Amino acid sequence: MKIAGRKIIAFVYIALLPVPIAASAMVIETSPGDAPAIPTGIDLGVLYYQHVNRDNYYVNGNRLNQPFGLTTDVGIARWVHWTSLFGFTVTPQVIIPFGSLRLHSGGTTISSSGVGDPFVGSEIWFVNNPATKRYLALGLYVSAPLGTYDASKGAANLGSNRWVQVTHLSYSQNLFGSLFLDVTGEFAVYGTNNDFVGGTYKQRPTMGLQTHLRYDLSKATSLGVSYFHSAGGRSTLDGVQQSGSSIADSYRLSAGHFITPTVQFEGEVGQDIRVTNGAKENLRLNFRLTKVF
Repeated sequence: MKIAGRKIIAFVYIALLPVPIAASAMVIETSPGDAPAIPTGIDLGVLYYQHVNRDNYYVNGNRLNQPFGLTTDVGIARWVHWTSLFGFTVTPQVIIPFGSLRLHSGGTTISSSGVGDPFVGSEIWFVNNPATKRYLALGLYVSAPLGTYDASKGAANLGSNRWVQVTHLSYSQNLFGSLFLDVTGEFAVYGTNNDFVGGTYKQRPTMGLQTHLRYDLSKATSLGVSYFHSAGGRSTLDGVQQSGSSIADSYRLSAGHFITPTVQFEGEVGQDIRVTNGAKENLRLNFRLTKVF
């Protein structure tokens, strides 16, 4: 394989971490309305479906002039339990991704399917004030290398064969009327993959900012616009740099509606605005179905 193709394959490997799958996406992505706390004693069962097309690859801000394509179809099952601990609202939860991907680059096509690495974790709300509609939460998550992984496929795996730890700090407030702002900062640390096509793969931490504006048309229906920014993630394979630190920006437009008092459906559409290193999304469709128990 050519060096350029090898770099593409290695960087796409970074992108194929679960929840969600995209070079410019967060490791654990939020949506409009996720940051405020809800009453304890409630459980949420959530199913996600994400379809993403990427048809260009960038290195140091320059688009590579060679055929490239990466399509992912990913489902995510998530269970969240709302309870209290020492007087604080907490949400112990488990996140399990699954799906398929198809990667084409430099005349090589690789596909894979299976289960991604599961995440477990919780948010804890230090500010939880429904009267003023202000909320501040800290989230800690960790994923174990338990997903489907074939070392010979390198990038084309749903599992990542390494540990990942993710920290979230989220703030939400009512701006005025029916308009709300949610902001989440993310910091992710990655373990070492000691069997990436026979080599040792390492990645520096990534940082991200997720910003959402939500407008409630009614108690059942809302509209949202989101902006995502991520940076970092320089990677090496056997000590040789595979990708520099990436800066990426993307947007989403969303709409959510409670079909019944306990079932919500949400849809999102968006794409990348800028990617300096990695695959650029030209289309992203996200769908989420939430059941309140």
